[in-house]
Amino acid sequence: MISLTCSISWTIRVLSTLMCVFLCVFLCFWACKAQAHNLSNHTDNVVVKSLRDVETQLMRYRETGNDALLDAVGTYFAENTPASPQGRLLHVWHAQAAHDFTLASRILAPALQGNNIDAWLLAANLQRVMGNSSAAETACQRVSDTAPLQGQLCLLQVRVHRGDKPDPAQLSELQRLYKWMHQNRSLTHEQHAWIMGIFTEAHLALNEPLKSRHWSAQAYATSPTVQNRAAHASQLLLTGEADEVLRLIDTSETAPALVVLRLRALQRLGQLDSVAATVNQVDRQFRHDIAHNDLLHAREMAVFYLDILPDQALAEHLARKNWALQKELEDRRLLERVEG
Repeated sequence: MISLTCSISWTIRVLSTLMCVFLCVFLCFWACKAQAHNLSNHTDNVVVKSLRDVETQLMRYRETGNDALLDAVGTYFAENTPASPQGRLLHVWHAQAAHDFTLASRILAPALQGNNIDAWLLAANLQRVMGNSSAAETACQRVSDTAPLQGQLCLLQVRVHRGDKPDPAQLSELQRLYKWMHQNRSLTHEQHAWIMGIFTEAHLALNEPLKSRHWSAQAYATSPTVQNRAAHASQLLLTGEADEVLRLIDTSETAPALVVLRLRALQRLGQLDSVAATVNQVDRQFRHDIAHNDLLHAREMAVFYLDILPDQALAEHLARKNWALQKELEDRRLLERVEG
C-alpha cells in the first residue's frame, strides 16, 4: 500500500513529463484498436509530412476515430523511421493502434535499458494487452522504483485485467492520493483520465457498477475522446441507462465501437427495428472485412453477432480470433460470454 507521505513532490514532477506516454496507455478500450474501416464511405485526404503532423493527426484520431488519420500516419511511418525519443513513442503509439504489438515492442526496446518511466509504462501496457501479465508486472515494478504512484496504478491495472480482485484498502489509498493531487492541480487532463479509467475498471472488478460509472463519467468529462466516450457508454449499459447512451452517441457516429454500443442501447429499449437499415449496413461492412481477413474490429464484430444480429458460431469464431490478438479485460469477458 502506498503511504500518502511517499515522495509526493517527486511524483508530481514525474507525472508532468508523461503526457506522451499516456497517449499510448490511454488506449485500454477500443482506441488502441486501429479503425481499418469506419462504417461510412467518408475519408479525409490527409497528408502527413512531419512528426509534428503525426502528433496532430494522432490527437485528432483520439478525438474523432477517423480512420483516414490513422492511415495517413501509417503511410508516414512506412516511409520514415524516426530517430528521436518523441518520434519513437509516436511510432509505438501507431504500431499499437494497428495491433502490431511485436513491432511496437521492438521500437520500444532500446529505451528499456535504464529507468525511463515513459518507456517502462509503455512496455507494461504492451505486455498487458498481449496477455503477458508477469512481464507487465515486472515493467510496473521498474516504474515503482522511481515513481511509486504510477507504479502502483500500473500494477493495479495489470492485475485487474488479469482477473484479480483489487484490494479495497489499496484502492482507497490510491484514490486519496489522487484526490490530493487533483486538488492541487498537479495533473494534465490526459493523466486525470488515465487514472480515472483504472479506477473505473477496479470498481467494475469489485462488482461496484455505480462507482465504476462515476469514474467513467469523470474520465469522459475530463478528456472527451472516442475511447472515453465508449468506455462510459459501456458503463451506462451496465447500469441500465440505455437512454443515456443514445444521448451520448448520436446517429452521426461511424466508429464501429460507438455504432455497436448505440445499437445495443436501442435493443435494450426495444427500438432496434427502427434502425434496420443501419443494422444491415453494419452487417455488410463487417462481413466484407471478415471475407478479407480484416479483423481489427473483431471485438466489435463478435459483440454485434452475439447481441444484435445473432450468429453464435460466427460470434464465437470472432471472439476467439480477437482473444488471439489482444487480451484486455473486455476481451476476456467477451470470450466468457460466447463460451458460456
